[in-house]
Amino acid sequence: MSQLERSYTVSEVNALRRTLTTFHLFGSFNPKDAVSSKEIDGPWIEEQVRTHMLAGHTAADLYASESI
Repeated sequence: MSQLERSYTVSEVNALRRTLTTFHLFGSFNPKDAVSSKEIDGPWIEEQVRTHMLAGHTAADLYASESI
């Protein structure tokens, strides 16, 4: 494993998946009034999870990107 790679816990991967699902449904990683238990399974979510993992992002990074 190179210095740029990191290991993700199952909880971190699930958090990324939930955050990206919220973005797909509401157009925001952390919408103020969004309450949804709907899960989206599909290639788009999984591709985005892998892309963000390769970049070393976490769900917290995605939330922080909107607060700039």
